[in-house]
Amino acid sequence: MGAYDVVVGLAADAHGLVRAEDATREGVTAVALHRLAQDQRLERIAHGLYHVRAVPFDRLTPYMEAVLWARGVGVISHASALEMQELCDILPRRIHLTVPRAYNPRKAGHDQYHVHRLTLPPDAITNYEGVPVVTAATAITQALADGEDREQLRLAVRNASQRGLLLRREAARLWPRLR
Repeated sequence: MGAYDVVVGLAADAHGLVRAEDATREGVTAVALHRLAQDQRLERIAHGLYHVRAVPFDRLTPYMEAVLWARGVGVISHASALEMQELCDILPRRIHLTVPRAYNPRKAGHDQYHVHRLTLPPDAITNYEGVPVVTAATAITQALADGEDREQLRLAVRNASQRGLLLRREAARLWPRLR
């Protein structure tokens, strides 16, 4: 399998994006990545992050880009997690990303992201169409603490409950706080 096939395979699972580090781990050399970029088969998005032009951007690509910008240790959180999963109509200006407290992300990109440094317990993290994200209960709690619109958060509870993303006991715990 050639270098291009490898990066296409990686990008297919990551909403069109591939980290140089992941490609290298799969045997693609830095020289091969450089050539693919020169041939315009890859578009450099950020340091060590590429878009594979054969894999179209989709609605979740910006969220995956945020996670990969944080070297794969971040998760989409707060109101961004609610918007990403289409649980309500809150539209944050920047993507909220939670990274472990000990991780210090590079400065480039901070204008696109609202970075929260907090070590989350494993049960507060899930996956939505391949993108790491906090659970609906965690996102609603975070958004409430940020002062987001309570009507929108009630809508998020209803939608998450209907879609099986929120347990009854979690919804019961959240409702009194949303009144």
